[in-house]
Amino acid sequence: MFSCVKPYEDQNYSALRRDCRRRKVLFEDPLFPATDDSLYYKGTPGPAVRWKRPKGICEDPRLFVDGISSHDLHQGQVGNCWFVAACSSLASRESLWQKVIPDWKEQEWDPEKPNAYAGIFHFHFWRFGEWVDVVIDDRLPTVNNQLIYCHSNSRNEFWCALVEKAYAKELRLDEPPHTCWSSLCGYPQLVTQVHVLGAAGLKDSPTGANSYVIIKCEGDKVRSAVQKGTSTPEYNVKGIFYRKKLSQPITVQVWNHRVLKDEFLGQVHLKADPDNLQALHTLHLRDRNSRQPSNLPGTVAVHILSSTSLMAV
Repeated sequence: MFSCVKPYEDQNYSALRRDCRRRKVLFEDPLFPATDDSLYYKGTPGPAVRWKRPKGICEDPRLFVDGISSHDLHQGQVGNCWFVAACSSLASRESLWQKVIPDWKEQEWDPEKPNAYAGIFHFHFWRFGEWVDVVIDDRLPTVNNQLIYCHSNSRNEFWCALVEKAYAKELRLDEPPHTCWSSLCGYPQLVTQVHVLGAAGLKDSPTGANSYVIIKCEGDKVRSAVQKGTSTPEYNVKGIFYRKKLSQPITVQVWNHRVLKDEFLGQVHLKADPDNLQALHTLHLRDRNSRQPSNLPGTVAVHILSSTSLMAV
């Protein structure tokens, strides 16, 4: 079915896999190295990233857990809602995802044959009128042992993270990310970066105010790591969102992490007005239930940067 598939950058999956097995090593892709240069077009924003193979993230990694579902996906910090939407559509039709994820049974982890695993995967993308086979290694960017980009509901399911890495490799080697973004999304209405710096004066709780924030924008969201034992946490979490409905506000929620059920501490809404493209806000937390929200204990500091060009954020 894929006799006309072209190896991307002349990397032959079968030959590379055989060579790794022969040498008893895990594949390391020289064209898409596990470095910051593979993550960012310019600069290295955010906390330090550690590249990990799935076996270093969980004990029992799988390509698929209980099959493939359009509800598996979360976009992570890059804010590429268009990619997550495309993958969700892909997952809903078996005839489609089996074209993009070839030989999936062969690529799946086999706990009975651990020595057969070579840390290499390949995926097919339709590009300029032909199928292209893109090879990657399995090293994925993490912060605090959590995948920072596209990931599944199941911690040990990696198909979407690996497909995203293969697609990112294809885009990175072809053209700068800002050009790719424009061509994939059409003319961008507005690209907004939301940088939650931290909070102060959060109310006391039995857990010491072990808090985290969630940034929500047009159905997408980014969550920070839990900041433990402080009423003045520094979240330093960023999210980049492609916005089409500029009248809808961006929401930042603060939550207290509890053993049984997390506790809502408050939220703020930001308009991110296109006429005020860069602003630093310190806002009082408000309730979410009452018709006229009242101020709650604590403030949150948020930096907003909006532009019609991804390069600017």
